[in-house]
Amino acid sequence: MSTQQQRAEQNTINEANLHALVGGILRDLGGAFSVPLVQIGESLGLYRTLSENGPIEGALSPRVALRPGRIELYYF
Repeated sequence: MSTQQQRAEQNTINEANLHALVGGILRDLGGAFSVPLVQIGESLGLYRTLSENGPIEGALSPRVALRPGRIELYYF
């Protein structure tokens, strides 16, 4: 076997393994990015408001943003 053939065999990428690796990286990044978002929601009292009032229509509902003690700028 020539050197060029050996290099070609060594450079072959297993696409299934590559997709599994990329998928794992993206899942890990998704989890890492959600942590600060949950902390922000907790510090703004969004989860407490949701537990007291139930589901609220619209992600940026004025019913949440205009409650006492909330700063509208954070929500709009």
